[in-house]
Amino acid sequence: MTKELYKYWNRELNHIAGGFTPTIDEPGRESRDTAGEPVDGYWRIMAARTKADAPVAIWHDGERVMLKIGRRDPMDNEAPDFEAFFASSWPKCAAVLEADYHAALASGIWPGDGKQSRQMSEEERLDIIPTTPADQGGNMVDEDGQPLDPYHQTILAKATSLVEKTNELGALDSMPKAEKAATIVTDARSLRKIADGKRDEAKRPHDEAAARVQAKWKPILDSLDAVTRGLVDAIDKFQKAEAARLKKIADDAAEEERQRVATETAKRMEAQGATEEEAAEAAQEAAAAVETVVAAPVKVASAHGRAVSKAKRKVGVITDQAAFIEAIKGGEDFTAWLQQKADAIARSKTPVAGMKIVDA
Repeated sequence: MTKELYKYWNRELNHIAGGFTPTIDEPGRESRDTAGEPVDGYWRIMAARTKADAPVAIWHDGERVMLKIGRRDPMDNEAPDFEAFFASSWPKCAAVLEADYHAALASGIWPGDGKQSRQMSEEERLDIIPTTPADQGGNMVDEDGQPLDPYHQTILAKATSLVEKTNELGALDSMPKAEKAATIVTDARSLRKIADGKRDEAKRPHDEAAARVQAKWKPILDSLDAVTRGLVDAIDKFQKAEAARLKKIADDAAEEERQRVATETAKRMEAQGATEEEAAEAAQEAAAAVETVVAAPVKVASAHGRAVSKAKRKVGVITDQAAFIEAIKGGEDFTAWLQQKADAIARSKTPVAGMKIVDA
């Protein structure tokens, strides 16, 4: 009788080509009507590519038909979910070897193709299991006796392995190599996400401590910066006004001296018998020779400190936009800036003249 119970399962196994690769591609499998025929055996629900393929076991316990899906408790044919399984999941089931069933149930991974048999965290899937803690007999210190981070050690080993696998691939000149590369990419992305989380976890106490230090000192620093900025601006304004005042005084004094020199020169030339035109020309030349006394720069300083002044900076004034763009358009930074603008426009999905949006 036992052999008869597994007859259908054995027939399904015989349909599987070498390697026992599960398949449900046979014509007519959509309904999979097995009413009245025992289907005891070991099965795999062939789910979507991104879903887990749950292992299934079906067996008889006396008159009861037992069903176990994944790691859930077994149910009998009286359970509400029993009929639901045969209505929806049974057509997607493929026969598997008993050994493969137990391996998938224990490890969460199907032998052969490595697909998950249950939904696992990325840490489980990548086997991110830290080394044994020191209190359980593990060696958790480095050569200098400093404590090791077990997760860091494990993730580092996995990352190193992915780099080595990448180097071994060489050129992607075949579909199997491309598929291996895709697997490495998937694992690398998942591992990076885990590593980033562990890094944030390790950084958090330091970030919080830094935030406390910042909260303690930043108000003081901000207030001092505000005082400095305000007073430096006021000093700069005063220096400019004072320099303008002193310049006006010097300019007025120079002009007064020119007038005096011109008048005296003209009188002297006339006394010496020069014509009015000759006297006027000599007066003009004498006045032009009078130089304006340049006032010393205005400096503001404390009694025993350096002079305070506002830092000068160079700024560019664009006088001809078209000419300016023409002059700089060959530069790498200009090209990079244009690309950034084009990418931003592409993300907004509103192309403008001179560009198009494509999938990168």
